[in-house]
Amino acid sequence: MPPRPLPDAMQLAALGSVLCLYRDDDATTVHGGWAAAHADVHACVDASGAREWVSVHGAPANGLPSSPAARHDRMRLYLLPDTDFLAWERMTATLAPATERDHSAAPLHARLFTRLAASVRRMRWRALPLRLLAQPHADRWRLTALPAALSPLGHRVATHIARCEGADFLSCPDPERSPAVLLDAFETPAPFPVHT
Repeated sequence: MPPRPLPDAMQLAALGSVLCLYRDDDATTVHGGWAAAHADVHACVDASGAREWVSVHGAPANGLPSSPAARHDRMRLYLLPDTDFLAWERMTATLAPATERDHSAAPLHARLFTRLAASVRRMRWRALPLRLLAQPHADRWRLTALPAALSPLGHRVATHIARCEGADFLSCPDPERSPAVLLDAFETPAPFPVHT
């Protein structure tokens, strides 16, 4: 079976808590008004341990197909100790693995440039622990993101990932009272009729 371009809303909602890294000019929003076009799975092991994530790439503004070289990830979802591991495995098994040049096996100069670029404020990642919920809307599923409360281990892992990626870690003092954010990038057709 060929890999799917994107996970569906139900797969994402089954994950539980994940760490979401995103780029946005507005530090208070996650959705950013862009459409997801492609996702791939990354994994690396370095001196600080193992990390696994899904990179989500946006559709080009002109509507033309983008080459892998021109594709930039707009969002990353990281596996945490709080994530449902079996749901993560089921989801990532349906996606394409990243090619070697897409992640940490890049040449030293490319990794150094990435870190330098991360230091420029407008290019920085923001990191926020989230729970994703799928909600029916007309004939589609929409994803809603809620800030997630993490276990002590999950919080340590999330802050470590944010530090390694040069991201601003956004913690939510009271996740239960925080407003939901619509993730319009992942709006997908429903796999079966939706009745409200």
